[in-house]
Amino acid sequence: MVLGLEMLLQEHYADIGVRLIRAGPQKSFITYLRYRMSQYLGDNLMRLIRLPEVLRLTALSRTTLYRKIKGGTFPRATRLGARSVAWVEEEVQAWIKSRMEERTTPNNI
Repeated sequence: MVLGLEMLLQEHYADIGVRLIRAGPQKSFITYLRYRMSQYLGDNLMRLIRLPEVLRLTALSRTTLYRKIKGGTFPRATRLGARSVAWVEEEVQAWIKSRMEERTTPNNI
């Protein structure tokens, strides 16, 4: 019965390229739901990311990141609680994009 359900789900969601894994079809279904939500909400979907992900995305060290924040050249974090902060993913992505655009301008050659 589970195999039949898995095949049915694979056929139904094949249009978006979701592969169901035999051991855990619920994970793929969650992936599908996230995909559909992001399509539906579009730009209204905001995500907060924590420090380790910011460091991974930017390839900056912790010290350099906080220096840039203090200097006003990197987006400030949003306070979530007494000892917890996060960054708006869109703002971090915009900062990365601006670095890439700076790299491609003729003045920086």
